[in-house]
Amino acid sequence: MSMIKYLGCAALLAFSTLTYAGTDTPWEITGGYANGNLLNFNDSVGVREYRVSAGYFPSAWHAYGINFGTELSYAHLHNQDLMYQGSPLVYNNLTVVTLTPVVRWYILSQGMFQPFLEGGAGPGWLSDTQFKDRHLGIHFTFQDFFGIGTLINTPYPIVAGIRILHYSNAGISQHNAGVTIPVMFYTGLRF
Repeated sequence: MSMIKYLGCAALLAFSTLTYAGTDTPWEITGGYANGNLLNFNDSVGVREYRVSAGYFPSAWHAYGINFGTELSYAHLHNQDLMYQGSPLVYNNLTVVTLTPVVRWYILSQGMFQPFLEGGAGPGWLSDTQFKDRHLGIHFTFQDFFGIGTLINTPYPIVAGIRILHYSNAGISQHNAGVTIPVMFYTGLRF
């Protein structure tokens, strides 16, 4: 319930700070949801992710349809499956905070709908070193993702997309089980 309140506060903040978009709308606030039951990949069944992100995509970092930006994200992962191989799981919640450089390639950069491909990789912090039956090694992590989305140009532009996410310490620690989120939906506002 506290995550729903957190997402509601972020949405209220986004709406309260909106200005008319015009042509340069560098700030972006998004909320995302993932359900690992949609696609079983790397033992993702039962994992749900709730995410709030703030992004900055200034026009000065834009050339030839490629837009560079950065994204600060807060994510909460929850394991719905409380048993693993007949034993109760103790580590069912994980919080992840990441700061990720993002590259977006706008397939169409004009018009009401501007579809894009995006990807990013950056450092992050895990609240725990274990999740489900996985030993994640250390609190330091990397987030990498790839996705598709669209910018919908209205007086208050909307962004929506789908991402594949992965959290891993990239072998810095002896333990590096990692967590993969195969399908995350997100939507938000540009201002």
